[in-house]
Amino acid sequence: MVNKVWIKGFRNLVEQVVTLHPRVTVVLGPNNQGKTNFLEAVYFLMTGKSPAKAQSDMMVSILLPKAQLGLSVVGFGEDKKLYIDLLRDGTKRIQWDGEFVKTHRTVMGVLAVQYWSADVLWLFQESPSFRRDFLDLFCERYFAEFSGFDRRYQSILKQKNSLLGMMSVDMKMLELLNQQLAQVGSELVRFRNLAIGMMMEKVTPYLASYFPNQGDDICVEYAFSGFLNGVSVDEYGAKLLQLLTEKRSKEVMVRQSLYGPHRDDFVVKVGDMPMVGYYSRGMTRIFALLMTFSQLLLLGSDQKRVSVLLLDDAFAELDLAKKKALMSDFSEYAQVVYTTVLEEDRELSDDLSLYRVAAGRIELCG
Repeated sequence: MVNKVWIKGFRNLVEQVVTLHPRVTVVLGPNNQGKTNFLEAVYFLMTGKSPAKAQSDMMVSILLPKAQLGLSVVGFGEDKKLYIDLLRDGTKRIQWDGEFVKTHRTVMGVLAVQYWSADVLWLFQESPSFRRDFLDLFCERYFAEFSGFDRRYQSILKQKNSLLGMMSVDMKMLELLNQQLAQVGSELVRFRNLAIGMMMEKVTPYLASYFPNQGDDICVEYAFSGFLNGVSVDEYGAKLLQLLTEKRSKEVMVRQSLYGPHRDDFVVKVGDMPMVGYYSRGMTRIFALLMTFSQLLLLGSDQKRVSVLLLDDAFAELDLAKKKALMSDFSEYAQVVYTTVLEEDRELSDDLSLYRVAAGRIELCG
């Protein structure tokens, strides 16, 4: 588990050491006091990235030249420690277990983390690109080969769009690029569909509790772009190439690539109906949280990594009973750090550490 987190010079947070509870840590306080900044600091420590994709100069305190962060991990027979210096220009100096490393690759082999805010409903409400990113980030972390295929696909796609942007398009070159897109794209689709299946295997045991009488009707379907729905993963490459050939004139006219994995989506259904609109916002939120949790189960406990779930008021709109149920399920497999403005969330678990935050200072309640 992650035992202690040390913070200095990160956003508005004062220098301090916070000891995390083995199961549930609740950080309580008004808005704009530092709750989200604390979660961002923990996430940055574990991944080297900001969950909000913030620039480095925004994360470093205006009062100091750099931010310094650290954490200790126990459970490996001996403590392991991680330290990061972050400069305004984005330069990072990472020290893991007493040795300097260039990237977080080694760290992420030991630590698994997921972060979600109250905007978890974006998983349903945002554009398809948001859901693709949700899938692809997991695939990148779970499947060793995925990143290579994704980089190759993006490179070919860039070449194709550059070609389509020309006044005169070389049709033979376009045909060659379409063949390459179909071949590499079929690999991306294979990984994405495998990921959806694995996530649903993890989600399914919880559905009966949260969606009584309809848990068996909930499914996640991969939505191919360009009227390819119903196509199997195995035949996707050939079908996509056929579609690209048929729609070649249209793509030349609009000067961009219109079909392929970069336009795909997924949809959550209850029977034949989309979940959004069928269930309330609260129930839809629960499913989104379960999807997120399923990724952490796959990345964390299934692979013997230390698992940390960071939730920034993510239980908004849920009643206390449902919040307590989710916290019980989540904390069985992961350390949960939950931030909130609600006093009732002191009761999220019978076994937790409660902190209050004000003006960047996080203090343990007696």
